[in-house]
Amino acid sequence: MPIPCTELQTKSRVGEGNALAHPVFGGFFGEVRSMDFLLGFALSTLIGWLGYRGGALAPSGVVGAVLVGTLIFGGGGWVWGLLLILFFASSSLLSRFREGEKRGLSEKFAKAGRRDLGQALANGGWGALLALAHALRPHPLLFAAFVGTMATVTADTWATELGVLSRRPPRRITTGEPVLPGTSGSVSRLGLAAALAGAVFIGLAAVGLSLLFRTPTTIGTPVWLPWLPLVGGISGLVGALCD
Repeated sequence: MPIPCTELQTKSRVGEGNALAHPVFGGFFGEVRSMDFLLGFALSTLIGWLGYRGGALAPSGVVGAVLVGTLIFGGGGWVWGLLLILFFASSSLLSRFREGEKRGLSEKFAKAGRRDLGQALANGGWGALLALAHALRPHPLLFAAFVGTMATVTADTWATELGVLSRRPPRRITTGEPVLPGTSGSVSRLGLAAALAGAVFIGLAAVGLSLLFRTPTTIGTPVWLPWLPLVGGISGLVGALCD
């Protein structure tokens, strides 16, 4: 029998491959996604301004924070955006920890002082691309990759901020020879412990936030959740060592 016109219109809106059914480009979902990006822009602007006032971000770093934050909040949602905030907040706090002792190493300490556009993009650029991919086609594996990304940048930053305070001289990772604290490419026991702690911290936060917000496209099925701290710990530590 003939299909009513209204039913044809409904099928055309929800059918596979139809642009009107796309979560970004049309219909009700497009309006919701637009609101997510607007909210992400507002929150990122506020956080960028606070970071600038607090001395954590340079003016170009504010631009990078707003760009990265908008894309991650808009493409991924609250869980993704809050993981980014946890990275930024924890890293900013650690940069203040025993700041006087670090000041003498500022020439070698690549991440001392205000973070600029390049550092903002280096820390959040890949996460922003994953968030955009998630907006186009949500999948739990994209969230797992994002957790690994945030765990890596958190591990690297925590290792730098705390490892430089080690009482034992660090060793160059390629040759094992002792080098001065703050030398790029060097590791210490304290730095490695800090890297692992930062990575696991992000993994545990991902579990807590996923349970709190109950976002289906974020957690997929509950079987994913117990693995997120392991994903964060391994990928964060390995990623930091490679960096």
